[in-house]
Amino acid sequence: MITIPILTPVDLSLNAYSYQDAEINILHSYLTEQTFAFTSQEILNDNKGRKGRSFKIAGQDQINRLQNSLGVNFTNIGPTTTTTFLTTAGTPYRCIRLKHMPWEKGCEDITASDDHSAFVKCSLVANKNNWFGSDSETGYCKDKP
Repeated sequence: MITIPILTPVDLSLNAYSYQDAEINILHSYLTEQTFAFTSQEILNDNKGRKGRSFKIAGQDQINRLQNSLGVNFTNIGPTTTTTFLTTAGTPYRCIRLKHMPWEKGCEDITASDDHSAFVKCSLVANKNNWFGSDSETGYCKDKP
């Protein structure tokens, strides 16, 4: 899955794309478990044919809560929303690049409070790094066989 953030002065949209509904449902579950006020709607597939769903979080208080929960900061640089990953306490996870081509490699260490937040954070890493997609699992990149 890949998640593309779009920050405006009044809300934050998280546009999630995946071939699997179950992956997009993880973002829905995470937002529900953390009691965020949000709406969601289907959006057009991306240029790779993946299904899309947009999750909109309204209000600066909710956006700040989400940033604190995930250990990220969303900012706009021109028309693009960038994601900065902060050093936070939590369980170590490795964010693994899903290969679109056999030679593509990538792994990034992140911390998260649980599996759902790690998956969501990792999908933001995929967007930032221009990866096709990502998956997360506990541990560090250096320990991956």
